[in-house]
Amino acid sequence: NVVVEGEVSALKQVQIGSDDDTSLNGRITAGDLIQVIAGRDGDGSITGDIYGDLLTTGPGSGITLLAGPTAGSISLSESALTATGQVLLSATKGSIYHAGGRIRGASLVARSLTGLTANTAVASIDGEVSGSGDIDLTNVGVVDLHHLLATDGRISVEAYGDLTVT
Repeated sequence: NVVVEGEVSALKQVQIGSDDDTSLNGRITAGDLIQVIAGRDGDGSITGDIYGDLLTTGPGSGITLLAGPTAGSISLSESALTATGQVLLSATKGSIYHAGGRIRGASLVARSLTGLTANTAVASIDGEVSGSGDIDLTNVGVVDLHHLLATDGRISVEAYGDLTVT
């Protein structure tokens, strides 16, 4: 397991990898990319709390969080994710849960098996739940719902701003 506490900062990239779970309990800042990969051996989740604050500052910079490819979820309670470009969340064998904080960026791309919940301020959303589970999104500002698919569940979007579906 990897636990990030305190502050981590890099001019270009911060890459964190774990064979098991990863806990984001501190501030991580990078110029171009923050990448967190849990479960490199197959099984691993990513968790974050109110102290988990991820920020990329460069033009087009992004944040990528990948849970284990055979089992693993992403659970971010009160965490803030801020990028100038894309935020990518992937838990293809688990769920994605984000509440309390806000995900900010040009776009959110999210893939999960059993549910997607996110509190966002992004311009574009592309989200899929490939198994049984719901999509619950709240967005502040203008947003384009580029692609939303809940294979066996409902889709709920609460928008505080203009909403476009393409």
